[in-house]
Amino acid sequence: MALRGLRSPAARVLRVWCLNQLGELGAASRAIERVEHETLRPYLLIVLAEAAVRIYGNYGQHGKSAQWVRRALKVSDEELAHRARVLAAVAAWDRHDIEEMDKYLEDSRGASKFPEVAWRWQHACGLRAMLAGDGEGVINHIGGVLAEHRRRLRRFEAAALWNELAIGRAMHGNLAGAERGFSHAHRLLGESQGDRKTALALFNLAEIRLRRGRTRGVREILEQTTADNILRRNRRGKAQDEELWIRFELVQGRPAAAFERARAALAELDRQGLDWRRGVLQLLSARALGWMGRSADALAMLEAVPSETWTEIEPEERPAVWALAGDRERALGAARSGPLAPLWRALLSGAEVSAATWESLAEVEAYRAARFVLDAELTEPGCTPPIWRRRAIARLRRVGAMQLAELLEVGETGPWEALETYLREAPGNREAFARLLARAGYQEVEIEWTDGSQMISVVAGAGGADELSAPLAGGQLILRAPSIDCTLRSFFQLILQDFTPPSDSIASEETRPAGGIVGESPVLKEALERLSRFARRDMAVLILGETGTGKELAARHIHALSSRAAGTFVAINCAELPESLALSDLFGHVRGSFTGADRDRAGIFETARGGIVFLDEIGDLPMPAQGKLLRVLQEGEVRRVGESLPRRVDVRVLAASHRDLEGMVEEGTLRRDLFYRLKVGLVELPPLRKRGRDVLLLAKHFLIREVGPRRMKLAEDACARLLDHSWPGNVRELKNVLAVAVALVDGDTIHAKHLELPYRSAAPSGGYHESVENFRRQLVQEALTACDGNRAEAARRLGISRQALSYLVRKLRIVLSR
Repeated sequence: MALRGLRSPAARVLRVWCLNQLGELGAASRAIERVEHETLRPYLLIVLAEAAVRIYGNYGQHGKSAQWVRRALKVSDEELAHRARVLAAVAAWDRHDIEEMDKYLEDSRGASKFPEVAWRWQHACGLRAMLAGDGEGVINHIGGVLAEHRRRLRRFEAAALWNELAIGRAMHGNLAGAERGFSHAHRLLGESQGDRKTALALFNLAEIRLRRGRTRGVREILEQTTADNILRRNRRGKAQDEELWIRFELVQGRPAAAFERARAALAELDRQGLDWRRGVLQLLSARALGWMGRSADALAMLEAVPSETWTEIEPEERPAVWALAGDRERALGAARSGPLAPLWRALLSGAEVSAATWESLAEVEAYRAARFVLDAELTEPGCTPPIWRRRAIARLRRVGAMQLAELLEVGETGPWEALETYLREAPGNREAFARLLARAGYQEVEIEWTDGSQMISVVAGAGGADELSAPLAGGQLILRAPSIDCTLRSFFQLILQDFTPPSDSIASEETRPAGGIVGESPVLKEALERLSRFARRDMAVLILGETGTGKELAARHIHALSSRAAGTFVAINCAELPESLALSDLFGHVRGSFTGADRDRAGIFETARGGIVFLDEIGDLPMPAQGKLLRVLQEGEVRRVGESLPRRVDVRVLAASHRDLEGMVEEGTLRRDLFYRLKVGLVELPPLRKRGRDVLLLAKHFLIREVGPRRMKLAEDACARLLDHSWPGNVRELKNVLAVAVALVDGDTIHAKHLELPYRSAAPSGGYHESVENFRRQLVQEALTACDGNRAEAARRLGISRQALSYLVRKLRIVLSR
């Protein structure tokens, strides 16, 4: 750092401030000790005291931060004095000293007339609400700061506020909103290093995903944080990592592995003489033991869990842990809060549970509902209605918890009995279709037939997000359900065979809608026309487009219009496939082919037989897998890892990428023969900036379908801002911007001030060509800076070849820093 050699007090304070902002808390704590006895001007003293609270608070060294706070409280200037009192309240919050925090908050009420102090006071009020367990209060105070003062916040300050807002959302039960908040905090901390980025952003993001039953990206986060904490010798951080690994094993349905990790972590705490997160580890151990059927061991473990630790699991889990440990009395006492508390009380007291009470499962996320069904069935076997048991099985299988799903599948005979009854009735009867699905536990299924101009309801149900479709009599038969399993697929095929639309309702194929893709611009319609034509031919299609343009949605559109619509659609992101497991995941393996291969496993191309495999980000597919994929495309066969003989597969392959694949072919990172096998049909999706007023159509679509039941309107200034933005993140960026706007708005109208979008400058400083060249120079410079000068990584980030990047560096005269 350039300030390392400067010795003045101001320079030393600035060095502490910079290290704190970068997240290098260890280096910041050492730097602050060098100015401990300096005589500082009041403003510098306040800045340093604020940094000390953040730094030492993260390390639990309250005594050191208290020294700086006491010095700050002696400042006489009115504005700085209020700022010091607010800081003292924050320090008291870090010590969990409610009485002292309330005193300093009351003493600093006059801070509202100083804008730079007003947001800090409101922030401290949000922390006070967090200490009281008031999630709604946290949301109101912290959300108010972000809505009213976000333009005066520095990047790391905004990140901390978004992190705290997310905690408030989680306390209030809004886990999806919490994940969005943690993700935004992580993006804001993109330039930070060290403890803050690891502990504040990544840990919270991984934990909230696991609480929602979402494992995407969690393993990579855990591997990164574990490596960072080992490198920094952060013992507390390592204990937190172990906690996340245990949660990960539980979500994956491996309670035995979770218990072994917890036991090892507790033994390590004993060896080091630490109690950090001990109660959480004991609670998670009991959770695993309950699923393993070891109730006595679980109960013994729970006796040592402190009462405050129970907030680390969801409200509906607390009765489950006690019930699976064999203590129904305390389980009943734990069923006090949360949307599923009445359901637990009815089950544990032996009362009859009404269908309306079971409907409370719809109030929580699908994974939490599935976990509840598992706990309920282990507590009271056979208590769950078939519809909820089937949903739970499908959800647990979706997250990879096969062992837990198999526990629920024991004794499932409902679908077979329903099928036996249906086969005795006359085929083609819509009432018979509804009875078949209801008896099998699929009361929520909706089926309709449409030809683009009209719609016929075949089975009237609530429907859901998952969908099956197949061509029928010049139209489409569409099934919608909350989740789809192999049994429901079989029933759909049966109904497809038995249902015949009325003859006067059959229209031509040209009237089929392009459902799911919103927009009316000519460039989008041209792309949709190519998609529709390619869909009817059983050939490979390559979909190109920038990130966020809807490439997977386009692939699903091809699937819906193709002859394979009734088959499986499997989407794989090649960028998320670990190179060591890519061959196994895609092509399967045989037992003993590598360490951990304890059974034969079919790959994606085998399990998707008769359907479509969509390979997103095909440019990131490891080179060893490219040759095997070429074999699938040329010969229609795969060879599992460790197996000599090939197996026939019947799949159609679609691929997509935002990168310059032709440039990758020239570089040698993508096989030329594979590229031309994938590029039989080529569709380029237009970026949002080229789609004109489609931006407004998409915005209204997201506000209606994605934000929730609260109807929102766009003011004229918001529409103008949306049309003015260039949308480098395309549709995904638009969706995220609207989600943030909805979180910030108080009424039902979104204005431009609620959209976190940069304003364009009023007039360019030079002519057209100069402006374009400056913009290109900025993009390239930012990519190289973000990648620490690594040209290969910067080229991948920009979606161009390395040769093209080298050409731009020379042409634009970009000087690379050393």
